[in-house]
Amino acid sequence: MERFGHCITFDTGNSVGEVTGQSSVINSVSIRQQRPFRAATASDDQTLVFYHGAPFKFNSLLKGHHTNFVHGVAFSPNGAYFVSVGADRKIFLFDGKEGTLKAEIKDAGIHKGSILSVSWSPDSKRFATASADQSVKIWDAESQALVKTWSFGPGGSIPDHQVGVVWTPRTDNTIISLSLSGDLNYLSPTSDTPTCIVSGHQKPITALEITASKTLLTGSTDGTVASWDLAKGTAEVIQGDGHTNVIAAFIETSPNTVSSVAWDDQLRIITKGKFTASIPTDSQPKGASLLDASKLALLTTTELRIYTTTTTPPSLTTSQKLTFTPTALATSSTGEIAVAAQDRVIRIFIYSSAGLHEKTSITLSRSFATSLAYSPDGTYFAAGDSTGLVALYTTAGYTKKTDRWAFHTARVEDIAWNAAGTHVATASLDTNLYIYSVEKPGKNAKVKNAHMGGINAVRWVDAETVVSVGNDGTVKRWKVEVPV
Repeated sequence: MERFGHCITFDTGNSVGEVTGQSSVINSVSIRQQRPFRAATASDDQTLVFYHGAPFKFNSLLKGHHTNFVHGVAFSPNGAYFVSVGADRKIFLFDGKEGTLKAEIKDAGIHKGSILSVSWSPDSKRFATASADQSVKIWDAESQALVKTWSFGPGGSIPDHQVGVVWTPRTDNTIISLSLSGDLNYLSPTSDTPTCIVSGHQKPITALEITASKTLLTGSTDGTVASWDLAKGTAEVIQGDGHTNVIAAFIETSPNTVSSVAWDDQLRIITKGKFTASIPTDSQPKGASLLDASKLALLTTTELRIYTTTTTPPSLTTSQKLTFTPTALATSSTGEIAVAAQDRVIRIFIYSSAGLHEKTSITLSRSFATSLAYSPDGTYFAAGDSTGLVALYTTAGYTKKTDRWAFHTARVEDIAWNAAGTHVATASLDTNLYIYSVEKPGKNAKVKNAHMGGINAVRWVDAETVVSVGNDGTVKRWKVEVPV
């Protein structure tokens, strides 16, 4: 019999038994919490193994019950039973001490798809199952009868497959199920609908924006866009014909209307929580920013484009082919457009009715810029590069004010100014978040290891709060003591 693992004591780390007896992937394990201790494992080889312990030793191979992968096994809290569920849509109830079969649940309400998870109620009288048939069900252990069913989404909706379930020890008997989409569904045995649905991202988050009404928008590498209530910390996924690839940027063009651009080469319009329209960008977007109340600047891998936002969707008014490889974009309230490139040059453009023309340029000494940002009043300009350096310039002649903001050790992914224009927040691939003072460049505040894998974007919520997103797929809000 092949060894698949060990039983280990949590306090010493010593092995107190071997997991053996099965010939394929083990999907689930459960331990009886009463003496004499018992354990059970469920496997893709269509079997269960029952162990005596401790130390835990193979006792019996339970086969001939399931006819497909066994996905879940769980002992009841009182140790009287354990239950198994599988891809064959079957549920078996076993004696928790002896490991003998007690019953197969054959209620007419049995799941119509693979059963992927099982969890017991704290009183050991009932258990809940989650299935690929988009449902969660409660069963009575003594009568083996169906007690309640919750169904999710329209028929055939793969994101609504229920892949996990936990019956919590809370006094209100809350059950939490996990949808394949990543939604957490809070269920109450006394309610026919979820009492709460917690949504979010399942992939690295690459874009972030806070609207004038303090709604937080986030976008991830799989094209998902979520709208967050900052007060409650909950999100709703934007519905409709959305993006299919990495979200690059959000731009609020008017109240209740946001434009989003992504690597699917589309500019899409979000109105009142839904995607409503789209236009192609013709090449991959690198960044986008509002130039004034009626104009939007879009940087792609091949062009700098200007759109008017007075139409829905925005309409292209001007485009200029690029002779360099662009890396970042920023716009100023004074009408200037900064475009960084891999040749280490930042080009400053002016847009007028005659089109786009280059006003001046900045050549960086160390590396090319990866993030750019103007202060709210257009007085200052910050550029972060691929080595972690952030340089601050005055826009009167684009003279350097300081290059002492050099604490990052990897690419600067985002730069955000506070509303007063007195402090700058910087986000980096090095996982660290810094707050710098314009008046006293030598002072800073830092948040170390803010996001595992790196920070992709940061925004100010108010004078003492910033929010950040990163490759760990999380949204985090920070209370910071700004350097003075």
